[in-house]
Amino acid sequence: MKIFVASPVDVFRDGEAEARLAATNDSRFDTEQGVLTVDTARWKAAQQYERDTWLTYNLEATSDRNAEHETRFGNYAALPDDLGDVIELGCGPFTNALHVIGSRKVTSVTLLDPLVEDYEREHPHCTYKGGKLSTIPTTLVASAAEDYKTKQKFDTLIMANTLPHCRDCMAVFATIRRVLKPKGYLVFHECARIASPLDLYDVGHPISPIQSVIDGFLSDFEPVYKSGDYFIGWRK
Repeated sequence: MKIFVASPVDVFRDGEAEARLAATNDSRFDTEQGVLTVDTARWKAAQQYERDTWLTYNLEATSDRNAEHETRFGNYAALPDDLGDVIELGCGPFTNALHVIGSRKVTSVTLLDPLVEDYEREHPHCTYKGGKLSTIPTTLVASAAEDYKTKQKFDTLIMANTLPHCRDCMAVFATIRRVLKPKGYLVFHECARIASPLDLYDVGHPISPIQSVIDGFLSDFEPVYKSGDYFIGWRK
């Protein structure tokens, strides 16, 4: 099957997709390890897709599969009772951090997303409106994960369904290694590529590493929970 996703509401399949794929695809970015990096113009198109998804077509939404993620992460039971300083990369308008934290002790939360300020300002059901996540000190950072500069080190890092929206897979992994403390916990759900760029174009999701790239990154962590693509581990 060939699929061409032109916008959140324009999806073409098979014969309808074939001509569009011939004219527009991500094969120029493809490598033996998948699409690991794209140029700025391609990333900006993906960000526009993401903005349109939540701030044009889904203003009534109150979640983004957060409860499903919680279940598939084993209700986060593998995590310790004290999460310390927490950061979520690519938080979207409905942060997973709220579900990860639950009744656990937390020192602070940092929510990072290029569109985080737009979501807080414009989405009526954004779960971190007002700069607070419940009563926890919360910092919003409008930045791509690749570009995040900080001297702070975190005890817990959350990233779920974020990598496909990014600009540079390996730079995102480098950010995680830089900001997560040794013995810090990683809550991670990212999928490997499912199709060749000549069979699938998704304007909102340009990055698609093969499984060995993800596995190589996760080898830095000691697993405490794994179910399919859902992984929790501490940094070795």
